[in-house]
Amino acid sequence: ARTCGACLPGFIGQNGFSNDGCKSQINFAIVGSPCSSNSTCVSNRCIKNKCQDYKKICPNSCSGHGSCTAYNYDAVPIANCETANFYCKVQCICKPGFFGADCSIDKTKLAAASVLREDMCHYLYSTINMQDVSLDVLISRVNSVSGILQDLSQISSPA
Repeated sequence: ARTCGACLPGFIGQNGFSNDGCKSQINFAIVGSPCSSNSTCVSNRCIKNKCQDYKKICPNSCSGHGSCTAYNYDAVPIANCETANFYCKVQCICKPGFFGADCSIDKTKLAAASVLREDMCHYLYSTINMQDVSLDVLISRVNSVSGILQDLSQISSPA
């Protein structure tokens, strides 16, 4: 989805995938704390001498093929979802004919991705009895499955 991964241990920033920079946890004011400039806030946003939060954003701004909708913990649409709120999420609602977490996939690409992921599932399953199970093999298989399942809209029923 053309975003960076989550912040590394010891650093804080937007939750999940984002293109905003991560900052060291040391010497920064948290959201709601008094501040004198943007650089003193962990959010890098000081408004009226108070550290402010940002709204969560959808991946790739839904590629212009969908709308970004915020949901609470119970999957009910809500007006705002800020980065410090762990009980809400944002998700693209794609226009008809577009798919994927960021609505960047059309029907043709979706069909190709589904076939590819289905093949990956079958190949992974067919190798189960070919290797002795060690921690490294188990981690490799978990990472493979995680990659295949990254976007559930690209998974077919047979997979």
